[in-house]
Amino acid sequence: MRDICLAYYIKIVFTAGVVDESIEAYHANKEVWVIFPESFTSPFLSYRAKVFRSVEEFFEFLKNWQTGKEKKDG
Repeated sequence: MRDICLAYYIKIVFTAGVVDESIEAYHANKEVWVIFPESFTSPFLSYRAKVFRSVEEFFEFLKNWQTGKEKKDG
């Protein structure tokens, strides 16, 4: 099993597979990250996942997250 579940929604289409993977990861105490560039999102999605509004926002977060993780591990 992976440590992180990442989903990128190009359109507002919630597919069963992506939703199931996100729920499974959440219940396994894994990080769940979602790139959802639309203004609308399900309130249930933000309950289980960290939601990013753009790819740029995600990569900025990832850069900072990785730096912080390296500091904790080192």
